[in-house]
Amino acid sequence: MHIEKIDDRRIVISLSDKDMQNCGVTFETLGLNSSHSREVLRSLLNDARTQTGISFSGQRVLVEALQYEHGCLLLLTFSGAAQGRKTYRIKKHGTDRIYRFDNADDFLACLLSVSRLHGTRCDIAPFLRDMTAFLHRSRYYLVCSSLSEPPEALHRLLCEFSAACRRSRLLPAVLREHAQPLSLNDFFAHRFREYDK
Repeated sequence: MHIEKIDDRRIVISLSDKDMQNCGVTFETLGLNSSHSREVLRSLLNDARTQTGISFSGQRVLVEALQYEHGCLLLLTFSGAAQGRKTYRIKKHGTDRIYRFDNADDFLACLLSVSRLHGTRCDIAPFLRDMTAFLHRSRYYLVCSSLSEPPEALHRLLCEFSAACRRSRLLPAVLREHAQPLSLNDFFAHRFREYDK
């Protein structure tokens, strides 16, 4: 864990995956929904106060969480005197899951397998609606923007055909700006019509 004072109102806490595991939380469970997560956040606030010397007693605290590849960053912003009870809010910025395919054969084989899986499982339909496809520099990409995790069967299938699978906030923005979008709706609609026959 690394704690850094940005200025008199802001502190950044960097938690590695191991730090989060030691605290018994994950990025998905980090929040105010459970008493354990609230206790972890209180402990982190106390550690931040001890190491930086910033006194935030009686102030509002905004906690923003950002996931990165090997952990989580927490930005603590103190914003003046609180009125009455302290309120904590956590902003979670989602990251898109990206599957990269190095050639058209793997990309099309994956889409065919996904359409077959969709014929047997109804729980993947929401994830298919949240997927967009792109062609960029002779590579194909599927970007899943869903805030929840895809069903395990769908994720395994996509990882089987893709050359890489990762989470990112920057790559989807680059793809949306510079890549050629591909229509998955037409592909899946055609495949589902074939299954209906």
